Amino acid sequence: MERLMINNGGGQGYGFILYRHVAAQDLNGMLRIPAGVHDRAIVLVDGKENGVLFTNDAAAQLTVSVRAHGTLDILVENCGRVNFQKYLTKQMKGLHGAVLVDQQEITGWRLYPLEFKPGQIVDITNSRQWMPLDSLKISSPVLFRATWTIDSEPRDTFLHLPRDQWSKGVAFINTINLGRYWAAKGPQKALYVPAPFLRYGINELIIFELHSSPAAHVEFLDHSLLG
Repeated sequence: MERLMINNGGGQGYGFILYRHVAAQDLNGMLRIPAGVHDRAIVLVDGKENGVLFTNDAAAQLTVSVRAHGTLDILVENCGRVNFQKYLTKQMKGLHGAVLVDQQEITGWRLYPLEFKPGQIVDITNSRQWMPLDSLKISSPVLFRATWTIDSEPRDTFLHLPRDQWSKGVAFINTINLGRYWAAKGPQKALYVPAPFLRYGINELIIFELHSSPAAHVEFLDHSLLG
């Protein structure tokens, strides 16, 4: 991420990055990334999740089958950085080395930085590709968008994403990053939303869900949920 020639040469400091390869021929076998992933990668074949690789995995590998002209995607998430001891020199994010399938290096990747800066969120909001949820066959990762109206002075609240409906992702309100959620890990079950993040009138919620959301239901609470 940090070596990308974006942000005036400063690279990408946070968020996600998508590596995409369109296969010229069939790719079948063990996908390996000898140098590992930093930090967490979802491998997708033709838009469908094939498996997950994590920086702590002893062997970053899984089996893939991609037909000719099919798409192999690797969506890498920067999960944060440490700031102590020997790990300070090992905080570069993304894929650091070759991607192999059946011991053959895969080349010809296209890279898509997903920083989710406020300006990028505005572009996402203005996209003409949004579809009603009831007409959409959901295939994660996927972006959800909702709007609602506040007709009184906004107050502090908590965004609850039920664990039986949301898996892992990040939420934004009015282009502001609220934070990440991870049903399997926690610890919070609801994200704090300070009143100044909200506004009188129309508000917008965008959620980038990485794995699954069968119902896409959220609610706002007047208390936190931990544990």
